Amino acid sequence: MQVTRRGGLPPGLISHRRANLVWPILRINERQVIKLESAGQLDHVGEDTAPAWRKLEQTLIVDAALNTWSVEALDLGARSWMPQHWLTPTPMLHATWGLRLLDPISFEQARLIIVDAVLKHRWYGQGGETRDQFTRRMEMYTSIDDLLAEFSMYGHWVGPRRQPGLVSD
Repeated sequence: MQVTRRGGLPPGLISHRRANLVWPILRINERQVIKLESAGQLDHVGEDTAPAWRKLEQTLIVDAALNTWSVEALDLGARSWMPQHWLTPTPMLHATWGLRLLDPISFEQARLIIVDAVLKHRWYGQGGETRDQFTRRMEMYTSIDDLLAEFSMYGHWVGPRRQPGLVSD
């Protein structure tokens, strides 16, 4: 992924703020599969996480309408002075994610992408489940709405490392 500092997005990409994302979304990559509830959760990135984002080859967003977006760039702006970021141990930067709209997918395709990512990295154990339990639970969902209602995150946290007790999530 191309990461720049105040360089703007490459031509042909649309900002996550201007994309017609239907919330909530799932962001899927080699580090995590995470549900995000609003654009505000994409608006800021910890300065210390920029190297981790550079290393990611492919990040995919699947929204609640089953539109898929390829995340191809991240432009980091000025430091955020929002009060909730004052006590984070790393400076938070304004972020603009560069997206490219891909073809819509079916719910079955979306579920398969998610299951494959979780099984590939053996993240199913994070929920205290075995591989078979995770797979059966995922097969029980009949729509993207059902899946999103129950989904949180699998994988490794990529974000500011908050010190317990300083800032509430």
